[in-house]
Amino acid sequence: MPLIVRYIAAFIVFMHGLVHLLYFVSYWPLAEIEDIPYKTTLFFDRWDVGSAGIRLFAFLNLVVTVGFVIAAIAFAVDTDWWRPLMAITAVVSLVLNILDFKMAYGGPIVNIIILVLIWFAPRLGW
Repeated sequence: MPLIVRYIAAFIVFMHGLVHLLYFVSYWPLAEIEDIPYKTTLFFDRWDVGSAGIRLFAFLNLVVTVGFVIAAIAFAVDTDWWRPLMAITAVVSLVLNILDFKMAYGGPIVNIIILVLIWFAPRLGW
């Protein structure tokens, strides 16, 4: 794979991770984010998890942020372990996106693309 393609793909994964940081900041809550208002409900506002539950959800978003950032760097420098880290992080991210689909409706598409590319990565020589 050309190095520029690897870096662009790593940047996209890195940015996807930073989006999860916004959910952490909003749901912890550390700051008000206009497009991601604080709430205590998930699953189309049908499941009220309370303030402790939404903090756990926020913390999991922080974990996903760290996972994607590390996986993106690992992919960019072509380590042996980027695939499992990125795959696990994408699956956890997908679950979080589904739980908060009303707010994170674009996330599942990105995660599915990441998972499909990870699946085909060995066949593409990545």
